[in-house]
Amino acid sequence: MSMEAEAMSLSGYKIEGNARITLSSSAHNGTGSASFASKVKAGTYTVGVNVLAEDDGQSKVSLYVDGAYVGQQTFPKVVGYRTLNFNNVSLKYGQTVKLVGQKDGYATFARINKVDIN
Repeated sequence: MSMEAEAMSLSGYKIEGNARITLSSSAHNGTGSASFASKVKAGTYTVGVNVLAEDDGQSKVSLYVDGAYVGQQTFPKVVGYRTLNFNNVSLKYGQTVKLVGQKDGYATFARINKVDIN
């Protein structure tokens, strides 16, 4: 399944350019979350978070399933879209998938484009 970030339930994020979400906080370590309900049958999956990386800092994104912490990935220090994979994630239909983004200083905004679950 694929879920565009703009269609997720947002807190501390805002839609940017109708193409992705970006943290709305101006704090140097601001955070925000984006969540959605899983539409996959019970199984083990790779959750790929497609992010817009920047070369002036490295934001972070954490993954939670039904409130349980799964892991954290750091954005690469490059310019452009990249996919951060969380492997071997147990999911079932209806569970809440939540991403928590965190800025790295004032320059990065933990931009997220979409999530693919395969």
